[in-house]
Amino acid sequence: MSRKSSHIAVLLGSARDPSNTRKATAVVCDELDKAGCQVTLLDPRQLTLGLPGHGQDPKVMTRMQDMVRDADGVVMVTPEYDGSFSAAIKLMIEHLGYPSVLQNKPISLLGVASGGIGAVKALEHLRSVCGSIGGIPLPYSKSINLVDRVFDENGVVLDQKAGKAMASAATDLLEFLNP
Repeated sequence: MSRKSSHIAVLLGSARDPSNTRKATAVVCDELDKAGCQVTLLDPRQLTLGLPGHGQDPKVMTRMQDMVRDADGVVMVTPEYDGSFSAAIKLMIEHLGYPSVLQNKPISLLGVASGGIGAVKALEHLRSVCGSIGGIPLPYSKSINLVDRVFDENGVVLDQKAGKAMASAATDLLEFLNP
């Protein structure tokens, strides 16, 4: 099957380094690279994300909005913190304007968590927010449980089933874009 080359924005929901979220994001980006996509990674460590209504840098907002606006689709990767998605993902969403540049964009969701049920709550909340701002969250979010057992210290995937699920956050989006 031949696919049109796509431009995908990937929003990384963790500023920690190292982090399992960062490792999962690398799996997604590698899969997109293999498919020949142009990948734009939005990493909160490389952005100055002030609080909404206070301290937002208009240049950062414009740059982020342009990056996402130019993308054909979006992948959001979040850890589950306290039963929801990360503040880093929320701040990125807040910086994407109103109306949001996520409006009418297909969005693939991937969540990681150390617990046995994975990032189910984080993904429920994130799906709701994405839909509320007019994004198009794909029907099947990917939740990786017991993520602290999925990678070695170098980010090598030890659990092939989890590796396939993480990669499918990328391939499902590409299938949606290029049926």
